Amino acid sequence: MGAACPVPAGIKNPNITTVCVGATVSATFTPRDASCTIEAQYSLDGGATWNAYTPGTPVVTTSTGNNRAQIRGRQTCTTPACTVSGWTTLRWTVVAQPDFTLVKNATSNLPAVCAGKTVQATFTRTGGVGCKDTIQYRYDGVGNWINYSTNPGSPYTISIPTMAGITLVEIRAWRSNCTAGSGCTNTPIKTLSWNVVPQPKRATLNTANPNLPTVCRGQPVSATFNAGTGGVGCVDVFQYSYNNNGT
Repeated sequence: MGAACPVPAGIKNPNITTVCVGATVSATFTPRDASCTIEAQYSLDGGATWNAYTPGTPVVTTSTGNNRAQIRGRQTCTTPACTVSGWTTLRWTVVAQPDFTLVKNATSNLPAVCAGKTVQATFTRTGGVGCKDTIQYRYDGVGNWINYSTNPGSPYTISIPTMAGITLVEIRAWRSNCTAGSGCTNTPIKTLSWNVVPQPKRATLNTANPNLPTVCRGQPVSATFNAGTGGVGCVDVFQYSYNNNGT
């Protein structure tokens, strides 16, 4: 039958190098002429096993890895006759769907902080193809969110200051707008929050009994106090001393 047929031209869909697991891929092959017959196969395990494939049929990717999804085609022609061609192989690397973690840092891993404290969190992304990562924050649970960063590094530390007069600080993040055709889906939004309370203030005197600057020796004295305010987990401490001697 003579020389080998030329390999057919292949067109991949999507025409990108990397897709997310669960994406569909397909391919078509252009024969040399009308006398040629295309044989095609696909593999979802990096070429370890092959299955018959009808060109143009979508195939769903099922696992991740370099060149994990492959579709190949070859042709045999009769006019003029030639032996079966070599394979034209089209490949896609498959990665996990986009995801991320957003966690409070150790020094900020509390439900509430005092005004003036800078709260910190860490954003770490995984998976996805060309996705846009967005981090925002706001105060007091109202108003517009403020962009902190888009497309940050990973891991990425977020630091938000708090100040007197606010009661809540929130940080949120998500991933979206991944490469067209990659089959990567937008992530849900994840949000962290801290209640913000005033700095602690000491307890104040409520009543002194007796309410006099001076008493006679032997006279019992007592006092009641209004509890201190503000702070997180603070404890009011009460002490007494004789003769103003500091103990």
